[in-house]
Amino acid sequence: MTQIQTQFTTGSADLVVVEMLRSNLDALMEEMLHLLVRSAYSTLMRESRDCSFLITDERGRVVTSNAANFVHATAYRPLVQSVLEKWGREGIHEGDVIIANHPYLASVPHTPDLAVVVPVFADDELVAFSCTIAHKPDFGGAVPGSNTSKSTELYQEGFLLPLTKLYDAGAYRQELEDILVVNVRHPDLVLGDTRAQIGTTRVGAERVAQLVKRYGLPSMRAAFDELIRQCERRIRAALASWPDGTFEAEGYTDNDGVRLETPVKFHVKVTKQGESIHFDLSGSDDQTLGPVNMRPPWVEVCVYYTLLSMLDPDLRFNDGVRESVRLTLREGSVVNPRIPGPVGAGIVSSYRLMDVMLDALSHFAPERAVAQSGGSGGPTAITWEPASAGERSLLQYEIFGTGLGGHSSADGASGVVVHTANLTSTPIEILENTFPLRVKRFEFVKDSAGAGEFRGGLCYRREYELLRGATINRRADRTRFPSSGVLGGRPGQLGRLVRNPGMPNEEILPGAGLYQMPAGSTIRFEGSGAGGFGDPLKRDPDAVAHDVRVGYVSIEAAELEYGVVLVPATLDVDIEATKARRGRED
Repeated sequence: MTQIQTQFTTGSADLVVVEMLRSNLDALMEEMLHLLVRSAYSTLMRESRDCSFLITDERGRVVTSNAANFVHATAYRPLVQSVLEKWGREGIHEGDVIIANHPYLASVPHTPDLAVVVPVFADDELVAFSCTIAHKPDFGGAVPGSNTSKSTELYQEGFLLPLTKLYDAGAYRQELEDILVVNVRHPDLVLGDTRAQIGTTRVGAERVAQLVKRYGLPSMRAAFDELIRQCERRIRAALASWPDGTFEAEGYTDNDGVRLETPVKFHVKVTKQGESIHFDLSGSDDQTLGPVNMRPPWVEVCVYYTLLSMLDPDLRFNDGVRESVRLTLREGSVVNPRIPGPVGAGIVSSYRLMDVMLDALSHFAPERAVAQSGGSGGPTAITWEPASAGERSLLQYEIFGTGLGGHSSADGASGVVVHTANLTSTPIEILENTFPLRVKRFEFVKDSAGAGEFRGGLCYRREYELLRGATINRRADRTRFPSSGVLGGRPGQLGRLVRNPGMPNEEILPGAGLYQMPAGSTIRFEGSGAGGFGDPLKRDPDAVAHDVRVGYVSIEAAELEYGVVLVPATLDVDIEATKARRGRED
């Protein structure tokens, strides 16, 4: 392909080339997503799409990101820099495929997240890295699904793989695959997903090499630099529009999964001055015995996601953002644990931390204030007993949604995975055709959303009849501390996990735990509802009536929470009774 000539000297960026390259990279990340989910083996990858893709420059700088799964975005720079530190540029060769899943040595969020790094060369010169991170349904460890709320050290959370060359200059190292196979419970799923991920990452590297040939290496490097500078300029300008000041906020997870009566505090102090901003999380609790600890790259995701959401939602994350943001994390704290602190349930903490940060940042931009989300719906791994002797167990891994908080112009979205993740629920048709279960309910939970002028998002309920015995491994939060409303909005409903609902032996279970369930049991999963925005008595009565008609709000809650009286026969608003009800002081 003919090389495109730039009109500026080497080191300067042709802005046309910059935008063309940005578009090319966006299309590439979309292509990588579809390649992986269409070639993967597990329902977690094929249906929920728990994976992400990025291209970095030769130094590991992130030049553009994709909204497919922002939760991994900040892991790529330290991941690639660790590769460079371990081998040096002279030790990295064309044809290398580097893999790792170690949260401390490779910066991935937790052990089931396998990172794949493929270097990109042009004329024997290292020019970039193609990278992916994808969640495996099991990576060994103490329990199926690897992560459990009961872990007390990292080594219980899965087979730990440091930065390792699976392909060394194109030569495959079979012994590494052999080691992996004997350390995981479902090697067919793990190897299938891993090979799909490696192939996808290699395609990414090939496409970047083609872009180098198209634009020329000097133009491409100049464009990378310009993309980062553009982001830095925009973030500085946006920060300058905010008032200077310091605001603090804090929140709690239910517990750390091990010490069930002890909540875990997350505290942030945000100081904005001029064109820079400082997030200080030193006031958060010490690292926990249980696995709700978060490694710093995961904390960074929470910082940059919430900052960009409040400051400039149209701004794509890249390493230009880092120039204006300072982060203080106390070593040995829940947001900067020392090895071997477990981190497998850090996803629970991340949602609480993002809500806390949004609370603090809302003081700088009150017009963008948002109530708290429903948080994590509770990632769940279900291991099914074999149908007969000699058969293997089945592993089902699911992502559950909750809802977004209400904000100044709209209700929160319902039944979705919120904030940094962009995952989907597994369709019930896939579940019933793959696993020995019957889906008895899949619906929104009435009255689960926090009331407000703009209500929060509703969570959803799934109820399964188990046709075989199973072990359920669940990590969930917000069964003790609800999602708060803002500016007079009400909190959302607490989440619940119910064994045999409606039966004489019904039992409410802790949201996080490991549960043995015999065949014939029923299990009901409910996330937590999101908080509401503003005074519920200011909500449009017709909007309340609509929510009652579609089953989001009960007729009783319409009157109790919103002061809206409905005619039972038609569910129309009783205007005079509503005026009287809203005018009455309780």
